[in-house]
Amino acid sequence: MKLRGKKQPVKPQAALIRLEDLCARSEQCSFDLRRKMSQWGISSADADNIITQLTENRFLDDSRFARAYTRDRYLYAKWGRRKITTALYAKRIDKSTIDDALSEIDMRRYAAIAFKAIASKLRQMPDEMTHFEKRQRLIRFAIGRGYETSLISRILESSRLWQSSQE
Repeated sequence: MKLRGKKQPVKPQAALIRLEDLCARSEQCSFDLRRKMSQWGISSADADNIITQLTENRFLDDSRFARAYTRDRYLYAKWGRRKITTALYAKRIDKSTIDDALSEIDMRRYAAIAFKAIASKLRQMPDEMTHFEKRQRLIRFAIGRGYETSLISRILESSRLWQSSQE
């Protein structure tokens, strides 16, 4: 019979095994693992030791995490560089690591992804909207996705964008 109430804290050795398994399945960052260990009732000293062991055994690498996170977010979630940067800062990844991860983005492909996202949004807009209203909505959409204003401006000035919406 299970008792209801407070859960027993996880022992450090059990936490290490669980986190090794988690890190083997997907990239993780040290901030998320520390938060998870805190929820499990692991002391900060034990958490530091576990993080050190995971790093030494190459289960954990924040720069590898940042590169994978950046790649996934810009290719699959269609996020812009600003939104990716903000999300990585929230995960306590340092600026130089973020800059390294962002430098791996192929800018031609990035611009093409941004163009497709904006063109798709434009096609969803009703024909009754004025050109000005469409532009304003597209700007808000693209900024919300984290694209840079200079890239947004270039895309919105492209005649190809406005032609593709009428097809």
